[in-house]
Amino acid sequence: MSKKKPVIAQIIPSLESGGVERGVVDISIFLQENNFKSIVISLGGKMTEQLIKNNISFIQLDVKSKNPLRIIRNIKKLKNIIKKHQIDILHVRSRAPMISAYFACKNSKTKLVSTVHGTYSTNFIFKNSIIKKLYNSFMLKSDYIIAVSNYIKQYISINYPKQYNKIKNNRLKVIARGVDLDYFNPQNIDKKRCDDLKKQWQITNNKQKIIFMPGRFTSWKGHEFLIDALANIKDEFLCIMAGSNHGHEDYQKRLIKKITDLNLSQKIKIVSNCSDMPAAYNICDFVIAPSTRAEAFGRIPIEAQSCLKPIIATNIGGFLETIIENKTGFIVKNNDALQLHKKISKLLNMEKIQLEEIGKNGRKNVEMKFSNKRMCQKTLEIYNKILILNFT
Repeated sequence: MSKKKPVIAQIIPSLESGGVERGVVDISIFLQENNFKSIVISLGGKMTEQLIKNNISFIQLDVKSKNPLRIIRNIKKLKNIIKKHQIDILHVRSRAPMISAYFACKNSKTKLVSTVHGTYSTNFIFKNSIIKKLYNSFMLKSDYIIAVSNYIKQYISINYPKQYNKIKNNRLKVIARGVDLDYFNPQNIDKKRCDDLKKQWQITNNKQKIIFMPGRFTSWKGHEFLIDALANIKDEFLCIMAGSNHGHEDYQKRLIKKITDLNLSQKIKIVSNCSDMPAAYNICDFVIAPSTRAEAFGRIPIEAQSCLKPIIATNIGGFLETIIENKTGFIVKNNDALQLHKKISKLLNMEKIQLEEIGKNGRKNVEMKFSNKRMCQKTLEIYNKILILNFT
């Protein structure tokens, strides 16, 4: 009788787009390549096609809903899924499905892994609601917890000290998010892709230095902070702000008005979400991530560095862990428009050879610490550790 392959199931609310979703797909493929049976449980979305293409089992279940009745109903459904597919490890990445998974796995041999991808609000009717804190704390009830950055690990220790102190035997590990070094590699981007994007964005002046700021249009991503910093810069440049405005149309209109009022319409261009990020990084000279609220990790700096581009980012959250100051990019004080102004001016006047050197350092930084392969390997180490303990 052949030995059963270990079965790992990942639960994620949906699979439309995003870094967390990308990581789930990447780990699923990596598991298949390493003789594991991989399953993804989700409401679904566009990225399910990638699972099907790689022969990864997909089970559709509404684990996105926060409705208490749905969460309760999902307990029984998950129990049935666990039994039918003989799941050894259930890896959960969101709070609502974590509650269902916790009770579905209780008193069973199936082990739970959770990844804390961000900070959680504690507001529910009242500020610092006990109910909301209890809801959030379910992410710390698993057999093994992954934090996506040291910032998140510290956040857990400060905001959930009681639960943090109960986490023994190295059950909490930091695993940084990873970037696909082949996908985000300038050598793999043909000229046509870049030319098509320039045409789409109506970039016609080849003498302008291009600044790229990707990020959905929401206030804490720092668009207004960047606009203030760009005001009164005399050097020739074009700043591309690219992202989705879904649900934030009024905010985007406010930005457009501010750009117009400051006479920056010829220097700042707002465009929709970019479907070819490697090409976008390739056509720019440097990247800015001016978030005014801490990012749990923040993928923009590692994507930019992987594409050989210098990065400027604020001194909060995960950015401090991915950028090497004065070597792969620059860190500026949060909401300090004057300091950001000076760093932008410095890069706009920097010789091409200097920009390229920073870019090369960035690529090396990502290769050593933030590759997709490294993230998958570190996650697999946790799975193997649990399986060894479970089967001995």
